[in-house]
Amino acid sequence: MTVQTLAVAPGVQLNIEKFTSEETSRFENDFRALGNMFSKYSIGENGHAIRDLLDKYKAQFYLFAQAAKNDIESAGVFQGINATNGFGMQTIRPDYLCPSEQDRSYKAALSGLTANDWYGYLHHAAIGGSYNASPLYLRKELAVAICGFVELQNPCADALRWELNGKQLPVWRIEEAMKGGDMRIYEAPQTIYLAPRKQYRSEFKANVVAGNMNLVPVGVSFVTADFMRTTEPTLPDSTAP
Repeated sequence: MTVQTLAVAPGVQLNIEKFTSEETSRFENDFRALGNMFSKYSIGENGHAIRDLLDKYKAQFYLFAQAAKNDIESAGVFQGINATNGFGMQTIRPDYLCPSEQDRSYKAALSGLTANDWYGYLHHAAIGGSYNASPLYLRKELAVAICGFVELQNPCADALRWELNGKQLPVWRIEEAMKGGDMRIYEAPQTIYLAPRKQYRSEFKANVVAGNMNLVPVGVSFVTADFMRTTEPTLPDSTAP
């Protein structure tokens, strides 16, 4: 094992387990296909949008994949997007970040809000509810890396803030990205890496009293093959796995 420092957050050091040449080849072969999973958002008249964003951070995701090999218990061999054993990679299923109160979905029908107030996004309650003080724990079967967000319905959030392992990150203003173009995609100023069993939660500043929100994280999840096959995997909650 080698140790390499990557600026995913101030003072955060990743322990990575180097990929073999075969695992590296699998990563290279499969990574570009991840953008295709966003369907019409992969290629458009104004560029490749989400695919371009993923490609921009490909080198970081490669390091995160090797960190996941170290962080996931008994991860085994990396087998890409169609892993049958060991672990692989996918886009970020809502089941991996959303607790039971969010119905395995990033979608939320917001109501009764106060414009310019803050509400919970990915936290231990429903999206748009009061920000819960109890953090969520990522499941032990996966790690997640987030480089941005895309709104697939209505831009109801003007800002985001994350808390990782009890440390609050700066407020990210996303209003211009959500309302200033036809893509509604925000590139995070720093890629977030969520390790297995670690705490996280996030909140958003609402610009509406009511609306339909579907703010989807853009990035990669590194997941055990068994968990990738599960149609309703165990959801994150406030108890460490």
